[in-house]
Amino acid sequence: MALSEFQTKKMTHLFNLYDVDGNGTIGASDYERRIENVAQYRGFEKGSDGYETLKASVMKEWDKLQLYSDNDGDGQVTKVEFLDFADYTIADASLWFETAVENAEFIIETCDIDGDGQITLDEYSIFFKGYNVSDEDIKIAFEKLDQDGDGMITTDEFTKAFDRFGQSDNPDDPSNYIFGPID
Repeated sequence: MALSEFQTKKMTHLFNLYDVDGNGTIGASDYERRIENVAQYRGFEKGSDGYETLKASVMKEWDKLQLYSDNDGDGQVTKVEFLDFADYTIADASLWFETAVENAEFIIETCDIDGDGQITLDEYSIFFKGYNVSDEDIKIAFEKLDQDGDGMITTDEFTKAFDRFGQSDNPDDPSNYIFGPID
């Protein structure tokens, strides 16, 4: 199965967010920059327990992406490699759902400051500022994802949205806003 035109657009948007330094590839330095950005917003000093926990969690995500996407072993994931991996995982609904669960748990764990298993707009903002997403786009995304309007996104809501993000070909699906509006 090949990604649809809209799925390719979504995954390209995601690739561009992961490519924090904008050099056209995703590498360890992009993940390190995300760590620095999120740590700054969370108030974690370098070397603190919070910083080291964040670092371990984020770099684990990089290790997985590199393992499954870096086909030429050069330590960088190109857009083609990223889209090939997205196509492979999305083609297998159970594999994509597993990826959705892992990503939702990672995001919730990373930005759930008070540890209640759900995230507020402020908590959501902290995480996505690490990707350099604008405050306006973060607010739009959060409102689309908070389906019941209670001001919180639960792990379950986020997992379902992340699953639909990969699977849906409907431009009006609220899940398409997880990482801000798709241009």
